[in-house]
Amino acid sequence: MGKWQKVNLVIAILFLGGTLAFLAFSRPSITGYVSATYSMKDLEVIVLRDQNYFLNFEDNAKLKSVFMSGKVVGDGDVNIFLESQGERYLIFSNEEHDSGLDSITGFVVKETEDSKTIEADFIPEVEDILPDLDVKDTDLYSEEMKAYIELLKEEREERGKKLFIDFIKKTDGYEFNEECIETCALFGLENSNYKFIFKVDKGTTLFVNNVIYSIEK
Repeated sequence: MGKWQKVNLVIAILFLGGTLAFLAFSRPSITGYVSATYSMKDLEVIVLRDQNYFLNFEDNAKLKSVFMSGKVVGDGDVNIFLESQGERYLIFSNEEHDSGLDSITGFVVKETEDSKTIEADFIPEVEDILPDLDVKDTDLYSEEMKAYIELLKEEREERGKKLFIDFIKKTDGYEFNEECIETCALFGLENSNYKFIFKVDKGTTLFVNNVIYSIEK
């Protein structure tokens, strides 16, 4: 190898190393490359078993990211998926607590405050907030939970829902905030409705506080 070839090789290696170092330390945000509108929707949804919800838009929407916050009460497994065009994307799992993208989620919160929101309806496939259980069944819910649910049956339906939500909020559990394991940055999704799949083990309660989603402008 000639002298100038060696010099060129060294320059190329130094340039490549500098580029990699810049990318590693600058940690560019994925969301920065696409102009998107962020919206936050308060849900206060309780899921007691496997259940599907739908996020419906008036027109086709290019979904770019989804973040969810809430609480898990109980020791069972909980997994939340986004499904579109037959593909599933994991949003949250209580076996994988950290998405590792705090810098992105912080950017999302700021954008939600400053941006005009894009409205969408978040509706259940089947309406079922209060569990249908036999109080003699000790395998599923705690004694405290079962006793409380029995009291709720004496209340009117809407009041019962609010009381149950307040009860879950005050109950000890694992809280998660703006989780997006596989939905921090989405590509190629365009639809008027998106399915959210909640997989919840029996005896475990999932409370979904809110969802943040971004739509490409």
